[in-house]
Amino acid sequence: MMKWILILVATTFLSLDGKSQNENNHWFFGLNAGLDFNSGSPQINNVSPLRAAESSSSISDSLGNLIFYTNGGGYPHFGGVWDRNHNLMPNGDLNPPPPTTWLSCNSAQMGTVIVPDPGNENEYYIFAADCYESGGGLQPMTFHKVDMSLNSGFGDVTLIHQPIPNVGPGMSWNGEAMVAVSHSNGEDYWVVYNNPWTDAYHSILVSDTGVANNVSSIAYTNSSTFYTGQMNISPTGDKLCYCTESEVYLVDFDRSTGLVSNAELIDINNARPTGCAFSRSGEKLYVNFEQLNGPACGGGGVISNLMYQYDLSSGSIQDNYIDFFCANLNETFGTMQIGPDDKIYMARKTMDSLGIINNPETLGVGCDFNPNGLFLDTMCYLGLPNFVVKLPAISTVDLESVTQSKYQIFPNPFTEEIKVSGNGNGELVTIEVRDIYGNIVLRNSFSDIEVELSLGNLANGVYYIYIDDIAYKVLKQ
Repeated sequence: MMKWILILVATTFLSLDGKSQNENNHWFFGLNAGLDFNSGSPQINNVSPLRAAESSSSISDSLGNLIFYTNGGGYPHFGGVWDRNHNLMPNGDLNPPPPTTWLSCNSAQMGTVIVPDPGNENEYYIFAADCYESGGGLQPMTFHKVDMSLNSGFGDVTLIHQPIPNVGPGMSWNGEAMVAVSHSNGEDYWVVYNNPWTDAYHSILVSDTGVANNVSSIAYTNSSTFYTGQMNISPTGDKLCYCTESEVYLVDFDRSTGLVSNAELIDINNARPTGCAFSRSGEKLYVNFEQLNGPACGGGGVISNLMYQYDLSSGSIQDNYIDFFCANLNETFGTMQIGPDDKIYMARKTMDSLGIINNPETLGVGCDFNPNGLFLDTMCYLGLPNFVVKLPAISTVDLESVTQSKYQIFPNPFTEEIKVSGNGNGELVTIEVRDIYGNIVLRNSFSDIEVELSLGNLANGVYYIYIDDIAYKVLKQ
């Protein structure tokens, strides 16, 4: 048997399969606020008619060209769906005529998200939640449908406020927050929300057959009566953070089954959480808080604003946090969202700038949080856009050292090099290393291999090594 000992250097800019993550490059939120990330850093683009107290979502193509955007529903601001030229789509008025009860609301924190239809590349679902202050009593979640093949390619809204089908008893009511993520098969999607009356999490499956098969799982979060709050999913797709009005939970998520489990309550020292977000690697969790007359920053009759960082890569989350920011800003911090540039952005209620965590992977104050990081030239409210977390298909193999197949991959986690060893029986074998977005950072072909992959120049985080169409999950630290 011939043995190959090869040192391969990965390049982070290579994407041989044409995949990219430019779908999230356009943000519209707040009082006509807009950001364009196509240059690599956010550029002000305040051309949108959209106003959103909290919820909005947009989607672009693989090259970063805007397709359309929405605020999900019509309370307290006009609810609509707008095309890439910022015109209201035909049938894009989401405001029900009186006395119809509001069915969706742009004052729901993370209350809307656009999800591609796996069965038709021209069609998209818009999932939308009601909000507590609309007076409708938190109506069940609904969805709209957009067909971009209509109206000369500018799109038309073909369905409005459709009920979620196949919803069993106790599944229909939801709080204000939702997240969306790719199914482990790489084709379908999950839309996940929490029921504040039952503590159940529900995962709606979006497949080529439509919207169906609501999966319910109990992960105790004591969220009863707490309708508001942000939910966010890690870029690796395996963790959720959920902020209620008085608590923060970290829970596990299974992309294969849609089940939520292992809810862990995070001690927040009697503060009120308002937003949460993960770093790109999923190893750091950030939560912002406020405290009225609290001892944290000296009290004194003002709102104290705090930011905590939790290190998820080592030990108990309760023992690995840093309260690295504390100031009496007398304002309300809002939703947090990771940007295409891997920085974390934070909404600030009725302020003209966003907070930014410039180095989210860095432990402690080195993460460089600036509460006035980006001037908007308009007003922000409590929300930032909500996006699908798109991830590649994965197998069920989650390895420390893979010995079940004819290939061994070790060590895992790794820091600089990872070894692939096995017998290809003389056949040509292609090895690919992909990031969590499916971008190929390394590709080469071998026969009868023993290969050492030099991956030290990659950022820390989760990667997938593809051999014979099977993806093996590894972690770089």
